[in-house]
This record gives sequence, C-alpha cells and structure tokens, in this order.
Amino acid sequence: MRLAPSLLAFLALAAVGGTACRGTPPPPPPPPPAKPVTGWSDSAGRDAARSLMEAATAHAWVARFREINGRMPVIEVAAIEDRSGDQVPVEALQADLLKVLGASDRVLAAGPGQVADVALSGRISLTAGVAGRPSWFQVDLRISDRKSGEALWYNGLEVKRVEPLPPPPPAPAPAKG
Repeated sequence: MRLAPSLLAFLALAAVGGTACRGTPPPPPPPPPAKPVTGWSDSAGRDAARSLMEAATAHAWVARFREINGRMPVIEVAAIEDRSGDQVPVEALQADLLKVLGASDRVLAAGPGQVADVALSGRISLTAGVAGRPSWFQVDLRISDRKSGEALWYNGLEVKRVEPLPPPPPAPAPAKG
C-alpha cells in the first residue's frame, strides 16, 4: 500500500508537533498578590470583639427583650463593611464576635439555619493620625431588630494601628571568586 506524499508529510508534521507540545511545560501560575501591609493584629480583633460584645450584651436592650419575649435574644453576625483598604481581616473579626456571643449567658448566637431576632452589623475604617497622634482603626457596630430595623444598640471603639515592621533587608549576594 502506497501513501500519498501529502499524507506522509501531514503525519510527519503531526508527530513532530505532538512531541514538541508535550515537551514544553506550561508556564507556572502567577504568584498570589501580596497582602497589604496592615497594622491590625489578631489580638486587636479578639480584644475589640470582647469589649464591644460585653458592652452590647450588658446594655438595657437585652433586659427589655427578655422581659417582652420571655427568652434570650438570638443575634446574627451580619455584614461588616471594610473601609480600611483591606487592612482588617473582616472574616476573622466576625468569627471573634461570634465566639464572644456564643460564650455569653445573656444572648444566643444564631447558628446555621436559626432565625435571629437581631442583627449585628457595622463598619471598620482607618483614620490617619494627625498632630503627632498615630493612626487608628475605628470599629463601629450596631444591633438592629430584624423585623423593624430599629437600632437597639450602637457603639464604636478605636483600635490603635500598630506600625508594621519594615521588611528585612535583602540577603547579600554570594561572593564570586
């Protein structure tokens, strides 16, 4: 059986092209973007959550709710808006808030599928320091009735921004010689 010259040429090119494609590895994926330099620490989040939730659960709205409804209020940790330029790990702060609420003997933290009576929401912003004062994060939270939207409690807290350490100097190049 004789193959046409054009078919032989096609088969030869396909064989060469196939091995060339297999021999070249794909380029590596780009590195993830660098995290922004931040002055927020994990302990700052835990301390802010504890301080704000102690104030919220000690407030008169809790006693009023219990008096009217005969039970503890169920709180949902809702959206917290990040106005810090991605310097605060908002999800970690929400987890800290939920942990503090879950340990409270005055309120209940809403679990999956549980209907909440009130919602905890807020925002975090970064304020630049002026006149020698260091910059700080402002954490503002509010608790609102889920049905009426009425604000039952609101409070804010300043969290000092910790100046991040500068990056280490590059390692010296090995001496040639």
